[in-house]
Amino acid sequence: MSANESKLVGALYFDTNVLDQGWPTLSVATTNIISVARTLGIRTIFPEPVLTELDNHWEQRMEDNLKNTDSLIPKINAWLVTPIPYPIPDWLQMKENYKDRQPSLLKEWKVTVAPYPDLQIEELFEHAVRRQLLFAEQGRNFQDVIVFLSAVQHAKRESINSAALVSNDKVFKEREHHLIEYAAMRGIMVRLWSAKDAERDINELLDAATKAGYIRRRQLAAEAISAVLPQIERNIEASLNSPSFLGLCRVHFTVADEVDVPIFDEQPDRDKPVRLSAVLKGTIETSITQHFKVRRSADGSFTAQGILFPQPPEYLKPPGTYPFQVSAYLAAKFNGNSYSDIRLGNFSYTF
Repeated sequence: MSANESKLVGALYFDTNVLDQGWPTLSVATTNIISVARTLGIRTIFPEPVLTELDNHWEQRMEDNLKNTDSLIPKINAWLVTPIPYPIPDWLQMKENYKDRQPSLLKEWKVTVAPYPDLQIEELFEHAVRRQLLFAEQGRNFQDVIVFLSAVQHAKRESINSAALVSNDKVFKEREHHLIEYAAMRGIMVRLWSAKDAERDINELLDAATKAGYIRRRQLAAEAISAVLPQIERNIEASLNSPSFLGLCRVHFTVADEVDVPIFDEQPDRDKPVRLSAVLKGTIETSITQHFKVRRSADGSFTAQGILFPQPPEYLKPPGTYPFQVSAYLAAKFNGNSYSDIRLGNFSYTF
């Protein structure tokens, strides 16, 4: 899609899978998309059903984290002279804190919330039976349908003639023609973008100076991350070298790819860390012994999300050396000319 076409977009609607990467904190890429959109006068809108899904995912993650922590701390304490004090977190207080955090984020980024669509059960049922919109057999993709209809109805109600739905779900691309036709019949010209599509096409509208500064900072960040790859390797090994997880392993990265930084350098306090992201590629040499649980993707690859799984493994790989890729979030200080004090944050990996 050309830059000229992108100018026609009046609003961006975001799907769950774009926002659910550390929610209620936005990823570097999503932050950049929203920052540029706001600069260009493009509205940012989160459908209410997306927020409901994000709420549920956050609760599930926190419950899993608490269960894992509650199980692991006593095992660690059994080998310590001075046990680690571990007061049980107040789950209700955590949920209250979360409820306070979400409105703050929406206000900070000037995000509008699109309400649930106003639908007749008969209409929705007919779409499902005929497998229209995004529906598949046995009513699959119901949540995607509700998100799409929420966006279309909101755009029509707000007289937004052209909008883009940003989603990494392939089903939107697979049904693109039907969805565009459905929206067009209601007076809305809709585009279906992946997060990478949105970032690329919207960034084309930036002025030359902003583009040059963004490219320069990405290069500086890539150089800084590459310089501390050995340290990051040790940090990841420390996370993975657990008897209840991967067993003994050695990680070696050869390249830091797809490095991203905030698109605008608006950091008045140079001592305050900025968020970075990168895809680290290399190998892992492992002697997996027990309790390594991974998920098998449709293409046969194995994926794990960087968390402990106490249950028996679903799949085991024999000891050996494998290609290894980590999607990492990092924090660093930026003084205007270089990045320093790089720290590893959350990460997920595949091999």
